[in-house]
Amino acid sequence: AWTIIGCSFGVMALSHAIELGYSESTFPGFELVALIHPIGIALIGLAAWRPSTLATQLRIEGWGLLVGPTLFGWLTVGLVAYGNFVELGALGLFLATVTLILVMVRTGLTFRENIAIAEELRSEVAQSARDPLTGLYNHRLFQELLNDAVDEAIEGGHDLSLVVFDIDDFREINDRYGHEAGDTVLRSIASQIADRLRNEDRVARIGGEEFACVLPRTNGTAAWLVAERARTEIEATDYPGIGTVTVSAGVCDLSHAAGANDLLRLTDGALYWAKTHGRNSVARYQPDLMDVLSAEDRAAQAERARTLSAVSALARAVDAHADAARAAAVR
Repeated sequence: AWTIIGCSFGVMALSHAIELGYSESTFPGFELVALIHPIGIALIGLAAWRPSTLATQLRIEGWGLLVGPTLFGWLTVGLVAYGNFVELGALGLFLATVTLILVMVRTGLTFRENIAIAEELRSEVAQSARDPLTGLYNHRLFQELLNDAVDEAIEGGHDLSLVVFDIDDFREINDRYGHEAGDTVLRSIASQIADRLRNEDRVARIGGEEFACVLPRTNGTAAWLVAERARTEIEATDYPGIGTVTVSAGVCDLSHAAGANDLLRLTDGALYWAKTHGRNSVARYQPDLMDVLSAEDRAAQAERARTLSAVSALARAVDAHADAARAAAVR
């Protein structure tokens, strides 16, 4: 399309130069020069009709799709006025009329295409922001929501709390009852947590069995109550074929954190404290009671725990083998 436009202006500029520099007596075929203006206008009409190669880039900008055809239409009107109707002649007027009609038709078609593209983009954006299993916001959007909520709370000087839930022994549920049963548990718990929240609250699935709730204008005590009520409701639910499922939760408010990342880190630390002190509980971050470990420290501690467990199991096996050997010797 842009090549055609360039050629059109080049052809019309050439004809204008010939008209200014020559006359009918000095330039053979001067009468044909009058046809160059209509040809240039026809080429612009063709460019307006052809789909632009920039369509893929303009899709994101929405209304930008209408800029090209509309611009071509106004250029055509300007060229008609510049060339004047007398100079264009009957053929020129006919081509100019056809060009304007093509531009208007193309603009109408583009408008319809733009509406379809806008609906498609809205659908794609909505789907990309949601977890396909639970319908909650996904981890990527959660980070944006948390950053925005923290910025707004700091700027407005109001409370903000974060709650992170984790399903207890979820791997065992998957291993014992199957992944389909695990998916059912995830959907049910996601719904139970979401039902406890207000319209302005946001909940997301941020991990395999982890859910996070952003609670604007909510202090730590109120957030703890929300989490505790959700935990109690989940514990009281009987999951067919599984029985009782419990969750642990960590709570922290913005007064303890320096920013979004810090708030998430402290909330995760409170969750870890709840998981390591019996599970099925809600722990609120308290700096005088909790020593929040980094992810690396927790991984190292978990590795040490697994190693000690393996050593203990090996020791029990050795002791059992020794007892069996002694019993055999006695016999």
